[in-house]
Amino acid sequence: MTPPRLRDHKRTLTEFSALLRERTDRLNTDPALRLGFVKEMQRFLPAQTVRETVGKGLCRDYLSAPIQEEAGQALAAAEHSRSGRTSS
Repeated sequence: MTPPRLRDHKRTLTEFSALLRERTDRLNTDPALRLGFVKEMQRFLPAQTVRETVGKGLCRDYLSAPIQEEAGQALAAAEHSRSGRTSS
């Protein structure tokens, strides 16, 4: 998330970082979060695909590592952007 988007959501980078880490940690363990993920995927994927993959949890393990990796990259980019602004 870019700094302007963080401001739009009224979040500091520290708050965003904490929430992101919490959500990525809970992705595999929280049934309510998993259900929300499945419902969100239903918006984009055919029903049969959802039933055969996401609905059975087959994608969860596959997706958790890339999601955590992307989250780390997003935080690093946001930190870099913030430190670049403060050093000018």
